[in-house]
Amino acid sequence: MIYFIADTHFNHANIIKYCNRPFKNTDEMNEYIIKKWNCVVKETDTVYHLGDVGFGNFEEVKRLVGSLNGRKILLRGNHDFKIGVNAWKEIGFLEVYKKKIILDNLLLTHAPT
Repeated sequence: MIYFIADTHFNHANIIKYCNRPFKNTDEMNEYIIKKWNCVVKETDTVYHLGDVGFGNFEEVKRLVGSLNGRKILLRGNHDFKIGVNAWKEIGFLEVYKKKIILDNLLLTHAPT
């Protein structure tokens, strides 16, 4: 199976307030996203993450991404440019793109068009 997701915003405390996410804190939000992701996505599935993965130091983000099932492909969002392509691959993404992905007849992007 192929899945698409965006804006997980792991460890982003302000996203809870900005987007009215129903969590007390980032730990609760992170755990919920990971649980829901892994209930659906199997290890053999492919997930296109369309940007804004999360905040935190390299090891924190690597641990979070590593806890997610599936083969993960990243299209970097506006919050994902603080580290480079190779770092995202070390974190756990098989492929990393900067602006868009053309997938058959689909245009994948982080920016609304």
